[in-house]
Amino acid sequence: MKKALISFVAVCAASLTIGCGDKNQTPKSVPSISGATNSESVNEVLKTAVASALPKGDRATPDNAFIEINSGKQVMMAYLAFAKLPIDYKKVAEDYSPEFSNALDEFRKNDLLKALQPRIDSDVKVAESQRYVKLSFDAALKGYDFDSKGFPLYSIPWDGDGYTYFSDAQTYRVSYSNGGNFKSVVVPDEVLARKMEEMRSKFQSFNFVVYAFIQDADVGNNALKVEILRIDVLDRNDRKLVTMQ
Repeated sequence: MKKALISFVAVCAASLTIGCGDKNQTPKSVPSISGATNSESVNEVLKTAVASALPKGDRATPDNAFIEINSGKQVMMAYLAFAKLPIDYKKVAEDYSPEFSNALDEFRKNDLLKALQPRIDSDVKVAESQRYVKLSFDAALKGYDFDSKGFPLYSIPWDGDGYTYFSDAQTYRVSYSNGGNFKSVVVPDEVLARKMEEMRSKFQSFNFVVYAFIQDADVGNNALKVEILRIDVLDRNDRKLVTMQ
């Protein structure tokens, strides 16, 4: 299972594109900017407002409906599908095809581009129908917190303005609209908590499988905006320990 790379970027919430959801879907109440007292508060209110307006995924979606994202090319195709902008085929081909990006003969590149265009269109069309996705990460836990009955997480891509990218197409990334809800692995069961604390104290890593729903494309940041539906925490043998939701 290929793991995603993690990076962080500051994102202006006001620049996010608001997508159109189900016509029958009633959005949650949107917070008011009038109560914000400083620029940081205003930004937080704007982020919350934008996230509230985005379409939401169905948490009852079965596991087999989620497509695993393990390459930047997949992120790029999904981004193009939801950005709804004219495709710059020459630019996309640079990341899509190593043969195209490595070609020096301009006539050869032009011939390749003509052949790649229908393939790119086909991949974008497929990506548009695959809104339920999953990504895998290795992450470390902090020590068990007895007050919250959980394990706080070290740096994670879904916290704050973090994003995820892959090495084959780093221009395109995944960002998270509700990552702030997944900052700690809550484990109220003491037997399991002791087991995980022992694993953590022995420097064993954990695998986090993020199940998400594609909400929109953030055109200003070349980012695919997703909503986290749940996160399965696995041990190093890929046995599920607990689910964050």
